[in-house]
Amino acid sequence: MSKRICISNQKGGVGKSTTTVQLAFHLLALGMKVLVVDMDPQGNSTLTLARDKDGERLPLTGTRVTELFQEGLEHIEVMHCPRGVDLIHTPAYDLEMYELEAISLDASRLPVNNCRRLFAQYDYVLIDCPPTLGRLLIAGLNMGTHVVCPVEVASFSVEGIIGLVNTIEMVTSELNPSLEIVGVFINKFDANSKEQHRERERLSQALGENLLNHVMPDRTPIDTAISRGIPVSELGYAHVAARELKALYDEILEKVNS
Repeated sequence: MSKRICISNQKGGVGKSTTTVQLAFHLLALGMKVLVVDMDPQGNSTLTLARDKDGERLPLTGTRVTELFQEGLEHIEVMHCPRGVDLIHTPAYDLEMYELEAISLDASRLPVNNCRRLFAQYDYVLIDCPPTLGRLLIAGLNMGTHVVCPVEVASFSVEGIIGLVNTIEMVTSELNPSLEIVGVFINKFDANSKEQHRERERLSQALGENLLNHVMPDRTPIDTAISRGIPVSELGYAHVAARELKALYDEILEKVNS
């Protein structure tokens, strides 16, 4: 059975799509078959993955995420990206995605119902969820077996992070009982900031085991790799960032598979 990991937060710009893409590359390096479902209307995961090996953008092919909301969808065609990841894409700032916020709760289950046979063909499915609470986020969380939340302590209050976890627990209890919280991890952490260390300690006390041990500092090579659509490990000068990402992803996968 495939592991279906939602990457979720109710705030943009915290590294959600970056985590989706780099975790996909990490899983490919482990020999896994990986599908990414880009549920974020901004389409950042699509922009990164749909590139040729020279970094040039490719025409988008296959089924769009908006089509997953059709009743009785019989055929889903994935986009086979050059790096080896398969993708169900969303064009950048797709207005049709925003219109889906008006659907019913029942309709938010259409994507997972339509994708069950497809998901079974993969070792891992990564779902890049939208950064706002609404029907699209619920549809994304309905698809998952696990959820991971990147946060920035510099721009997200501890109370806001606790609220995010509470929202996910509500979806779990009422809509998708099989969804498990893998944990929250701190992204773009400034080890020189006493304030961020204090916020990390507050988070640890509030979240307990739901706070992952590994944090990700703000590393420029990660942004460079995303802009080129490549794994961080392929940048010859990014050994530290690659090692930190590997440690974080290994912790995530250990919890997913425990």
